[in-house]
Amino acid sequence: MTSENTPPKMKRTPFYEGSSSKEAALFHEDITRDLQPWTAPKDSVTKILKEWKETGEPLIREAFKKRDKEKARPLMVNYTARYIQAMIWAKGEPVTDLIHIERDIGNLQYAPVNIEERLSFVINTPAHHHAFITLSQLFDESKKKWAVYFLKSGK
Repeated sequence: MTSENTPPKMKRTPFYEGSSSKEAALFHEDITRDLQPWTAPKDSVTKILKEWKETGEPLIREAFKKRDKEKARPLMVNYTARYIQAMIWAKGEPVTDLIHIERDIGNLQYAPVNIEERLSFVINTPAHHHAFITLSQLFDESKKKWAVYFLKSGK
């Protein structure tokens, strides 16, 4: 996938800042519609949660512990993207608009309290330790809300 193929609504900083291959990998499934993981919402969300707990959270925690913001930032951007995917995929749809993502996620019935402000903070300050704390809290709170949502919705 090239930057020319990225829809304008998906070109948002920090997820899209040019045309690097790493940036192209973010939201790849949503843009190309190749794998369509949102068709199995519970499995996809579970996979993202596992990825966060086993890889993302420990790596980011270690980077911030060493005060290595340069290492932490791309990890934060990646796992913020994964969080957004989990939130949208849970309802069985792909991510189609990053420009208004805070509002879109805020309208979900399983959204954590104050998600719009909190997610905006994480998106806009990925190299800050407090953004990591906020993202960790969002994952933890959402895990519980997703469980209830999947139980009630039968997805």
